[in-house]
Amino acid sequence: DRAFDMLGDSILKDRVVDGDAPEFQIDEVELDPSDPLIARKISGSYTVPCFLSPDCGPGSTMELDADGLPTRNGNYEANMECIVPEAAFAPDAPKMRPMVFGHGLFGNASGVAGGPNPPLAATGMILCATDEIGMSTSDVAQVMTKALKDLSDFDVLADRLAQALLNELYLARLMYHPQGLGTHPNFQDGNGFTDGESLISTDEVFYMGASQGGILGGPLTALSPDFIQSSLLVGAMNYSILLPRSIDFDLYAQIMYPNYPKELERPLLFELMQMLWDRSEPNGYAHVMTDNPPPDTPEHKVTLQIALGDHQVSNFASENM
Repeated sequence: DRAFDMLGDSILKDRVVDGDAPEFQIDEVELDPSDPLIARKISGSYTVPCFLSPDCGPGSTMELDADGLPTRNGNYEANMECIVPEAAFAPDAPKMRPMVFGHGLFGNASGVAGGPNPPLAATGMILCATDEIGMSTSDVAQVMTKALKDLSDFDVLADRLAQALLNELYLARLMYHPQGLGTHPNFQDGNGFTDGESLISTDEVFYMGASQGGILGGPLTALSPDFIQSSLLVGAMNYSILLPRSIDFDLYAQIMYPNYPKELERPLLFELMQMLWDRSEPNGYAHVMTDNPPPDTPEHKVTLQIALGDHQVSNFASENM
């Protein structure tokens, strides 16, 4: 609420875009990507209020005020990667539907150009992603050398992940705001250097996340004032249950378990971790994710797709969600 009020939009339930779009800049454009379905790969950044201390970088945590709310510490320049399909430039092509993409475990925004995303974009969508900080490539060192060696420092993961949700909500607003990405020549139907007409539809915006992005898409959906439809691919909830059942945890267990050698204590430790994780994973938001939204927030619809026999995201955790 505080972040969107800074843009000039204080009524979020009505799904009417008021106020300004987040500020952004474009840094690099690839006009001839190797994938024939993609016309442009665009990289840049956008400005988000930072609610971590000292600066929203790796290792930053919430600094709470007397009311228990995180204090603001200036702004954070969140990265973004976008793909514009060749289909957007076809004669009489409709405007492209904008969608935010959530990447996989400890990945980054570059995942937007891989997997099923180019064929999906070819159906009439422009996709953008940002690093899901807290559990992105840039956080691996903090997680492995700090959070898992001493769980008293686990907030370096959980707190920064909460900021990641805000970053993705701002990206959604930037994508379909009439004064957002569509005002830049590289998101227009010209040659990328001269002004043309925006390629982006400003009617709706959507979210799709895969694996980690499908998990974090749960709280993101619950909080979203803009997209009311999300697709969560192999989503789940309760990281405390999911972790020891995931083949991905084998590596991280080699770091955590020697520091906590008593098997009997580990379930308690996972639950203590979960209490912090609840700020930014579905376990804290599933009850308000669809038709019982948080105050001043619209209702949402979710498509949850489960991979049968998944060795990374346990079907049990998906069934919980």
